[in-house]
This record gives sequence, C-alpha cells and structure tokens, in this order.
Amino acid sequence: MLPYRSSGRIAPSDVAWLILAALIGALVAGGLANMIGQYFRIVVPFAVALGVIVGVVGSAMIHWRRFQTPAIAAIIGVLGGLAAFSADQVFDYLRDRHAITQEMVRVVDRLGGDVKAVRSHGNLSATIDLLMVRAGRGDKINLINSLSMLGDEPLAGNARVGSVAALRGWLALRHRSGVSILIGGQRERPGPPGGLLIWAISALLSGGIAGVLFFKAAREPVCSGCGDWFEGSSSGLPAANYGFRDHVRQALEQHDANELARMFPARGLHRKHLAINFRPCKNCTEALVYTELQRVRRYSAKRSSTSPLLRGLLPPAAAQEIAVALKTARRRQREEAIRKIVRPKNQHRR
Repeated sequence: MLPYRSSGRIAPSDVAWLILAALIGALVAGGLANMIGQYFRIVVPFAVALGVIVGVVGSAMIHWRRFQTPAIAAIIGVLGGLAAFSADQVFDYLRDRHAITQEMVRVVDRLGGDVKAVRSHGNLSATIDLLMVRAGRGDKINLINSLSMLGDEPLAGNARVGSVAALRGWLALRHRSGVSILIGGQRERPGPPGGLLIWAISALLSGGIAGVLFFKAAREPVCSGCGDWFEGSSSGLPAANYGFRDHVRQALEQHDANELARMFPARGLHRKHLAINFRPCKNCTEALVYTELQRVRRYSAKRSSTSPLLRGLLPPAAAQEIAVALKTARRRQREEAIRKIVRPKNQHRR
C-alpha cells in the first residue's frame, strides 16, 4: 500500500477564482441574512448559516478548479466567512442610513416642505454621516434641528457618503444598544460587553465553519494520472471492531484479503468499529485506487461519524479482492445471524 500525498499545486488563477467565490458567497450570505433579519434574528444560528453558505459556494469552486492546497483554502474560507459576517453588518448600516433619510423626508413632509429638494440635496448624505457620528458619541439627535445642516455648504466638502467616521459612529451605537438575541423564547438585547462578545463569537463561527468546509473540500483525494477527483462516497465497507485496528492496518498494507475477512466479527460490529473505503478513478482504469481506513462511531441506525486513520493507494486488483472478501464475510455473518433467529422458532413449532 503506497502512501497518498496531495500534489499541493498552487496556480494563481485558481487562488483568484477561489477568492472570487468566497466574496460572492459572502455577499449572497450577508444579503440573505440581512433580509431575513428584518423579521427575526437569532445571532448564533445566523452566524452558522453564513459560514455554511460561504463554505458550500467555495467547495463547489474547489471541485471545479481542482484546488489541492487545504491550508490556503482554509485561510480563504475563514476570510470569506468573516466577510459574510461583515457584509451582514454593512447591509444593516446601509439600511439604517436609508431609514434616517426616510424619516427626514417624513418630517419635511409634515412641516409642509419640499420633499424632492431634500432627497436631491447635496448635503443629505453628509448630514446623515454627522448624525451617525453624533449618535455614536451618545448625543441626542433632533431631526428637525438636523435639517438646518442641509443649508451648510461646507458639509459636502468635509464628509462623503458612507464615511468611515459615520460607520464608526454606527458601530459604537450598536455596541451600546446591544445585539438582539432570542433566549428561552424571550428577546433580549445584552449591552457591553455582552453584545461585543456575541459579535465576536458570531464572527468566529462564520469564519471557522467556512474555513473547515474549504479545508475538507481541498483535502479530497485527486488522481495523479488525470488530475480528476476519485469517485465514490465517503462511507466504506465495514471491516472489524476498533480493537483490531493494528491488525487491520497491517493486513491492509500487505494486501491480505483473507486475513481481513477472518477478522470480520461473527457477532456483529460494535458501535465503534473500522471500515475500509475504496475510491477508484473514473477516468483511469489502471490507476491506483485511493483507499482509506476509517474509524466509525455509530450513534443510531441512521447517524454515524467517520474519521480517517490511514490513507493510501492500492492496485486495482488488490482493492477488488479485499472488497469482495469483506462483502462475502459480511454476507456470511448476516446469514448466520438469521439462521440463529430462525432455528429456535422451527424447534419451537416441532
């Protein structure tokens, strides 16, 4: 059994495509989270969803470009998840700016002023910037008095739409007011440092989940002959109970199909057992077969988790022989178990 090593090739174009996919996923995830967040928002599940969306988009790009550098993919994934969380906050910021504009227009309309002139005024964006800066400092805001700033000509030259100072003021205001979360069916708004802590946890969750999904996608095995992914599922054939891991590893490295078949438990597998996964290349019939020895934890009939213990390459003939031996051993074990159930019933009838 030969060891499997990823080529680790890095092409600048592949990195660029992956960064583009992460940014697109971040914008899509942030936009969706912000639209849904107008009606309800549960911070931690939203952060998980942000990371999953970015991870799915990035994983698709990794498989399309055959990206084989897990470390770089993970870094890009983490940055993409953080970008998605940031995009959600920026969309919130832009929506609040729009809400202030609408409120100013309503005030002018109630006072009998020219609404169109307010909307098209050159100082409108700069006025909103100053309002956000003052709100961030904790000053009380009076929209009627703020309308007088529209006539101050220097404003247009001293501030611009979406200025950094306005964004800092908005963040300071959000930090003081807290983050809306749902605890025990009741909506709460924890203030500092609770709000800041929840923001940090949410950002780390988004980045971490996206990074893990990127890493797993880039770690998938690739055929060295044609450069395509090995086909097949991630689940393998049951082989033995976990206590025989050293013997199974040795038999697998020696291509000993008979020894592997003898180690298949006659009384069935434990919840923690071993499986062997074979994934051939769909393009190269004579290529080595990617083989993985897995540790399986079975929690229920439909729920289990796997983790790799050994990864390598086997000749096609050896992989086929071992697969047939394991399937035969499993079939015999099931047939024997059925006979043990049926035999006492037949004896009872007699």
